[in-house]
Amino acid sequence: MGTSGMTRDEIVAVAGPIADHFVIQILEAGGHHADLVEAVIRARGDMPDFVAGPRTASPIVSRLSEIIEAADAALEDLQDWQDESR
Repeated sequence: MGTSGMTRDEIVAVAGPIADHFVIQILEAGGHHADLVEAVIRARGDMPDFVAGPRTASPIVSRLSEIIEAADAALEDLQDWQDESR
């Protein structure tokens, strides 16, 4: 695997605010912009209605989806912690 050629800003534009270590994992996983878009859609359950049915994700999209899911879980944990400390 290798770097994706995307920048941090491009990743954040697609995935939203995520911690830098997740950005690094995305860059290391490789893939293209379209792979990241598909991974975010799959990870967040936002598949468009026009999709005829689920198709198997490529290995890179599967890996990127795992990273996005982990980033979302970490953000949720942080928000829960902040809410509890108020």
